Amino acid sequence: MTVQEKTLHIDMPVKLTEVKIVFSIASLSFEGDLPASIFHLQLIMSDIGNWKAKSQVVAVFHTNAGHVTLHDQAYNRDRNIVTGNPYKKLVTDLIDRGVQVELCGATAKAHGWGNSDLIPGIKINTDALARTTQLVQEELSTLGPTTDSIAKELNESLSCVIINASTCLRTLAADPPNVEGARETALRTISCSNRAAEAVSRLSALFCKK
Repeated sequence: MTVQEKTLHIDMPVKLTEVKIVFSIASLSFEGDLPASIFHLQLIMSDIGNWKAKSQVVAVFHTNAGHVTLHDQAYNRDRNIVTGNPYKKLVTDLIDRGVQVELCGATAKAHGWGNSDLIPGIKINTDALARTTQLVQEELSTLGPTTDSIAKELNESLSCVIINASTCLRTLAADPPNVEGARETALRTISCSNRAAEAVSRLSALFCKK
């Protein structure tokens, strides 16, 4: 028995002559098999093409989504895998369609990434919050993380701080103390703390806008 296709009537048709928008992408929540942010970027680029509209579309990857911008070798090193960046083709397709893809400089610094680690065509900005603020002041609309997703990210970062701090104490309490291990976990703690600070800044900016 076949399922009868239901009639779909568009009650609020939209056609724009110009689209100026920035996507602030901090994490990869999924819509089916696709990251929702990339699905929405594909959707708006298809709309722009159908409308034949002028456009400026910027995607700023940062925090827990920064690794999406890495080329295969850098992705493998960062994620400790050998299969390469599964998002590379999606990102390069967006660049080919006219999306300006950027990586947060603060995220790159926290992870030790350089320009040579990125997919060709991706630019590094000063930091995601400053860049998004700049683009909003240039009259681009912004689509970014909700308070729920930022709060989740903050909670994960704080958990990371606690776990690494506890590990650091255990390595120092060993006999003899594992100083090098303690140093490595201390560095991871700093990285997690920086991510938490970024999340707090974005929450503050979100509530200030409201």
